[in-house]
Amino acid sequence: MEGVRRDGVETCAAKIVYVTVAPDGSGERPVPAALRSVLCAPHGIDEARSG
Repeated sequence: MEGVRRDGVETCAAKIVYVTVAPDGSGERPVPAALRSVLCAPHGIDEARSG
């Protein structure tokens, strides 16, 4: 992850986090294979941490 720099000083950094949640709001669910395949495409999420 690379942050934004202004005058050589890092001013902020960000990371995208994908979470799948049950429709009834009861909590997190594993990422479905179809969604994972799209997110794990080149430059996508780290597959070792998905699921």
